[in-house]
Amino acid sequence: MKRIISILLAVVIAMSAAVVSFAKSSVITAGTAVTASVKEGDSADYVFTSPETAVYKLTLKALTKTFSEIMLNCDEDEYSGGYSRTVEYDNYNTENTFTEYFAAHKGSSYTLSVINNSDIYNKSEKKELGLSSTASIELKITKTTVPEVKLGGKYTVSAHSSDGIFTDDVYYFMKPAKSGYYNFRTQDISDSVIPEIAVFSDTLNGEYSDGFASADEIAIDFTTYMEAGRLYLIDISAFTLDDEEDKPFDVKFTLTVNDGNNIPAEEIYAESPKISMARNDVEFNSCVIYPSGATPFKEEEITITSSNPKVADVTFYEVSGNYISMDIDSFRFFGKTTITVELPNGLSTEFKVYVKPRIILFIENIFSLLFG
Repeated sequence: MKRIISILLAVVIAMSAAVVSFAKSSVITAGTAVTASVKEGDSADYVFTSPETAVYKLTLKALTKTFSEIMLNCDEDEYSGGYSRTVEYDNYNTENTFTEYFAAHKGSSYTLSVINNSDIYNKSEKKELGLSSTASIELKITKTTVPEVKLGGKYTVSAHSSDGIFTDDVYYFMKPAKSGYYNFRTQDISDSVIPEIAVFSDTLNGEYSDGFASADEIAIDFTTYMEAGRLYLIDISAFTLDDEEDKPFDVKFTLTVNDGNNIPAEEIYAESPKISMARNDVEFNSCVIYPSGATPFKEEEITITSSNPKVADVTFYEVSGNYISMDIDSFRFFGKTTITVELPNGLSTEFKVYVKPRIILFIENIFSLLFG
């Protein structure tokens, strides 16, 4: 699912649905292939109700050359988000079969949407790409088997890369006995290979690792919340930092699954120690908590204060894993303030905010470009 799957917020799904014609839902059952025929700018919806709690494979076979989007969303929670895949099948892409994996809960329904976006191209572009006006895509959902991981387990992950850059995805499943935080770590891996991990629940909610080392010899140190009784799909892949591309390679590393409820935060720092802005602007900053696998904090547990809130202040923030993302609003023409971010264990960091007239900021930017 690397490079092609993202967590989609419900607002994104709603916006996508708004640009296509209303589609009546059809039924798709496990093991039975159906063919979606969708005209440009239109969509078709298929509802899959899982007969059991299991991992399924979704196979997409493009029968015509089109530029289409496939979206899979769990109907159990309209805000859960879901999977999205773009099927770019044209004269420059000879691949026409694609697969995705997802975890499903018994009795839950999932909507599979096929959207034909070929109308974003003009007539000459469609001719050059060989795009058909109608997207015909064969869809098939089949139950599949992947290995299980458990709390306290240690596993050897073996992955292969055909293109010399990205490996194929390796899948596991996990069904936690208790609700809480679980920590995933990878070790014993080459310095030139970076693994990534994504954990998706059976409502299609997902959490991703950042894909980069957080400590020596630990390429993933990732903690996420998991509910008892839910089925989770663990998706692991890797990419190489080696300059020599297009050379197939195999990679093998260790994955461990441990209790993530009491991993202490050791440090927090602001990514931008200084921010300059004009009045009524909104700037973005984030704070990073180390190690990346520390037990996550909730928004209400974090204290953010401004030493001079009449100059500038944080008006919105959210916590995602070991990142605290925030928006800073400015209210005066000129002034400075210090934003302090404090964790419940007493760790804190701060950054400066300078509010200046736009002409001064413009001159400063010119000097920076000219003289570094």
